[in-house]
This record gives sequence, C-alpha cells and structure tokens, in this order.
Amino acid sequence: MRRIKLAIDIGSENITIFDTDLGLVLKEPAVIICRYKRKKTLEAVAVGLQTSDPRHINYNKMLINPVKEGKVENPKAMELMMSYFISKVLYRTTLKSRVDILCTVSCGMTAAERNQLEKVFVNIGYKNIYIVESVVAVKKLLDTQGASLIVDIGGSVTDIAVIEDGGKIMCGCSVNIAGNLFNNSIIHHFIDNYRVDFGKMTVEKLKRTISSIYENDLSTVPAQGRKRDSGGPVTIEATAIDLRNAILPHVDKLCNIIYDILVGLPTDAAETIAADGLYLCGGSAVILGLADYISSKLEIDVHLLPNADDCVATGAGKLLAQAQALGEVISLQNTI
Repeated sequence: MRRIKLAIDIGSENITIFDTDLGLVLKEPAVIICRYKRKKTLEAVAVGLQTSDPRHINYNKMLINPVKEGKVENPKAMELMMSYFISKVLYRTTLKSRVDILCTVSCGMTAAERNQLEKVFVNIGYKNIYIVESVVAVKKLLDTQGASLIVDIGGSVTDIAVIEDGGKIMCGCSVNIAGNLFNNSIIHHFIDNYRVDFGKMTVEKLKRTISSIYENDLSTVPAQGRKRDSGGPVTIEATAIDLRNAILPHVDKLCNIIYDILVGLPTDAAETIAADGLYLCGGSAVILGLADYISSKLEIDVHLLPNADDCVATGAGKLLAQAQALGEVISLQNTI
C-alpha cells in the first residue's frame, strides 16, 4: 500500500491541502461551528464551507476561528477541523500510520507553538508530521540559484524572508500587515468618508474586484452597505481610488520593512537578489498594481508567482515528494 503524502498550508483564513499524487485537493475556510455536548465535550456542527449555511447558527453554537495570526488559538477546535478536512480527502480505508503530513506555518512561529500544532495532529491519530515555514516551501518552486527574497502576503500575517538554496532562512520576519488589516482599513475608510458601513464579505468582494494600486485606475462598482447614522440600507459607488487610499499606507510600511531587510544582507546575497528580484505570493499579493508599486519603491524587480494564493501548498507538496530535500530542511531546523 502506497504512502499518502499531504502538504497542508495552515492559514488564518483558509486551509489548503495538496496531495503529492493528485495535486490540490481541498481549499476551505479555516472556521468551524461547535457546540458543547454533555460533560462539556466540544463537537463539530459544521466545518469550512458548511459554516456558510445559516441553519447552523443558533444560540447554543459557537463560530470559532482556530487559527489566528498564523498560530493555533483553539487546539480542540483545530483538532476537530483538521480531522474533518483530512478525512474528506482520504479514502475511508486509509491507515493513518501510512499518511505523511507536511504543514507550512509562519516563520514567526515559536518552538512552543510548533509543538502545539504538531500535538493537534498527533491527537487525531497522525504521527508522521513535519513543519516548515511557508517561505521555505515557496523556495522549492523557484528556478533560481543562491539566496531568494520571498514575500508571502496572507490573510493575517505577511512573511518576509531571504532563503538560501538548501532551505535555510538567512533572515526574515513575520508582520501583522496583511489581508485582514487591508480589509479593516477599507471598512474604516468608507465609515470616515461616506458614513457607510460595509460587512466583511462585501469588503472582501470589493478587494477582489476593483482594488488597485494604480493611480489612474478609475474603476467603480456599486456596493450595498448600511448608513452609519440611521442604520438603513444604502448603495454607493465604491471606487478603486477609495481602496487605494485605504490600503496604500500599509503597503508603504511593508516596503519599509523589506528595505530594512535588504540593507542588512551580506554583499553576495544582496547582489544575487538585486539580479533576481523579489518573489511575491499569497492571497493578498494579487491586488492589481501591487507588484509594480513595490518594484518602483524598492527599485528592484518584483515577480508575482503564478497561482499566488496556492503556491505555498504547491511548493510544500513538491518538497514533501523529495525525501532528501525535506530531510535537509528538517536537519537545518534542528541545528538552529
């Protein structure tokens, strides 16, 4: 019987699973609805996409996000959620002992937080667990030699790191400047300027459709919200300029952090990165014009990776399929 190899991108907003034989097999929201049974035991009512069904919401059920800022916030809810997701992509007859799991996490995760994540999988019956940083997984997708500068803009955390060929992190950091912060800034922008309140789903839709960093982008779209003063419904024309004004200050902060990392690099690594450029990925990296704006601010080429939202899971799958490369990465972690 063959071994099942699953690469799991642990995100605050989504869980993505890549099977080394089948490719991407699951991507669902990292959310679960739970309730307490007798003896105060937590049980799952709905997981992932199921939670969008309003029938699951009532007074005695809880909507839980087990992962916050890239870290496990609620271990028991995390166990229930991951047990459901993994069972969804495995054959019913699959033995858990024949499943290898590689999890990708933020490079700012501490050793204690890694142990907590590993314990989640051990508690649901999976023993062969590996944990690597998301930026290290992305490095496996790059056809480059030498150090690479990778910026992964996720839902709640952005990872910025310089990765050597073997997967060693030369330097890097995790910052809470990412998609959720962009969304909150958009909400406050419309409240401050139009006295209109938008829900999170509306803002996410606006960000996906008309968000742009280009100054000359005049795109507009009607958006339904609620009047801040009276609470009544209202429809206004949201513009790309509105979203740019809300997001741009945070992008500038990201650029400053990236610059600080660049100026502290050894000469050889700095020259390699100057020649190869910066590699951009993550769900919030696809904002129109973002790559060009970062490039102009830092005076360096910026490459938006194909399928930027899923390339962490894809890179992790590629790493998991190569036993020698994975062993080298794990051995590097053990020497730190």
